[in-house]
This record gives sequence, structure tokens and C-alpha cells, in this order.
Amino acid sequence: MRARRFVVNVLSGRQAALADWFADPRRPSGYGQFAPVDWTPDPVCAAPLLRGAVAWLDCQFMVSHPAGDHSILLAEVLGGTIGAGDPLLSFDRGLHSTELLSVSRRNRVPEIITLD
Repeated sequence: MRARRFVVNVLSGRQAALADWFADPRRPSGYGQFAPVDWTPDPVCAAPLLRGAVAWLDCQFMVSHPAGDHSILLAEVLGGTIGAGDPLLSFDRGLHSTELLSVSRRNRVPEIITLD
């Protein structure tokens, strides 16, 4: 929070164990939580860039809003980098790997939209 800059690491579908590690409240705090993780420092703010992530977003903190037992941070994305692989998704209390497929777009909206 003091630095006002941070990085969002988008984990790959192969990094569920890493997501579980960061979700564990018993992990060490501060940079100690990154000791068992393969990472390099971001060249701008020194925040950890996790090896194997599918994307990294360089963010500038804007404002924080209290939300129950945590806070919601709003930030401006200043830049980013795309890696390789498919993202890890959190849905319905579980972690899921997905394959991203391109879909064709239609030039006009049909009168009736179907799910096929």
C-alpha cells in the first residue's frame, strides 16, 4: 500500500497448487510468502512476477473500499505482459483450468439469440 504500485499475476491452469498456497492464511507474510515460489522482481516496482503466469498487470493503486473482513482495491492498469498458456479460473468454490477458443463474431445481432 505504501508503494502504491503492484503487479497482478494471472496464474495458469497448471498453477492450482500455487493459488492454494497464496490462499492459505498460515503462509508467511511479506516477501517471506514468496520464498518457495519461482519469481523475478518487476523492473518498475520490484513486485513479484511469478514464473509460469499467463499474464502480468502493472498497476497503480487508486483507492481502497472496506468490504467485510477485507478491502477492495481499485487500480489503474499502467501496462502488462502476456505469457503463454491457459488461465486458472475460480468458479463455484473450485479452481478450473480452461482452454480459450476463438469464436466467430457476427456483423449483426440476430432477432433470436440461441445457445448453440
